[in-house]
Amino acid sequence: MNEAADRIQAATEALGGSGFAGDRIDTAANTVTLYWHGALPQQVSKAVKQIGRSGITVEVREAKYTLDQLLQETDRLAAVGSVNGATITSVGPRPDGNGVEVAVETDGEPTSRSRASLDAALTENVDLDITQGVAPRQASRLADTPPYWGGAYATQHNSSGTATGACTTGFGVAGNNGAARYILTAAHCGGTTWRTGTGNTIGTVLSGKDPGRDAELVLGNIGNAVYEGPSIADGDTNSGRPVTSGSSSRVGDSICQGGAYSGSICGYTVAAVNQTITIGGFGTVTNMVRVEAANRASGIGNGDSGGPVYTISSSGAGVARGIISAYDGSQIIDCPGVPNGNGRNCSWRWWYPDVTVAANNLGVHF
Repeated sequence: MNEAADRIQAATEALGGSGFAGDRIDTAANTVTLYWHGALPQQVSKAVKQIGRSGITVEVREAKYTLDQLLQETDRLAAVGSVNGATITSVGPRPDGNGVEVAVETDGEPTSRSRASLDAALTENVDLDITQGVAPRQASRLADTPPYWGGAYATQHNSSGTATGACTTGFGVAGNNGAARYILTAAHCGGTTWRTGTGNTIGTVLSGKDPGRDAELVLGNIGNAVYEGPSIADGDTNSGRPVTSGSSSRVGDSICQGGAYSGSICGYTVAAVNQTITIGGFGTVTNMVRVEAANRASGIGNGDSGGPVYTISSSGAGVARGIISAYDGSQIIDCPGVPNGNGRNCSWRWWYPDVTVAANNLGVHF
């Protein structure tokens, strides 16, 4: 269907200034809808008939404006910036060619009177659909957007919506018995729902956990990458690395971690595997891996829990090893990223559960 739409587009472009207003494909109905202003030219009509003979239905619908007209108005409105106390946050042609969609950010929801005032101030040539919006933000550790990545800052909320803490998202995984996507993260973070630093709901926490590995799942629109780069206190980051596999850890492995509070740091060494530890306020966990930093140079701390622990393959992709679980409270050092204080401490020695064991127990895979 995309190829069919491309053929119509090619016939349209050959005409120069044409009545093309937009198109849409519907895979379920095997249909391409063509929005056109004015009479359909012979060349385009011929392309439509040829596509129809191939088994794809093409529906032609009348549009009020051409795409060129809508793009000209889009450029004009984008240059306006703000008017009557409202800032234009996004603007673009309607897919059906019947006007321009404009989102504005104001101090409150526009009233019918203020909406009419905006419409009068902005309209010159085409119909406008004005809605309340917010300025688009670049996805990052702090302000993640769907599909959600690992290594992002997240707040946990109970069933009444009250915030109960802040952790870091782990790895995107899929259910063994379906197509659902989850974040594999730390069970001690808890919560009923997880939200981004800007309040968007990442997903809901499943009741089935693996407390013996300090692991839980958050159901949502989840991707398969992790953020890499500075912490939320050091400029944030919007770059990342895909992670599509997991592996057990071996003593001597050099690993990376991506806590939102500490930022991405590599060069930690696996010092021991198959460890059993007791996390204060949570309980005893097994199949843990102990990690240490050379020269006690860097560490992880509060807020990094749940974040990704991984290695980097020769292809450049990340390989999941575990999720940040606990640090050694007797070996405190200065925190990277978000500084010490307000309950945050960091250690050069810390633990994570073997990701293959946790994933198997929870019925998910990479």
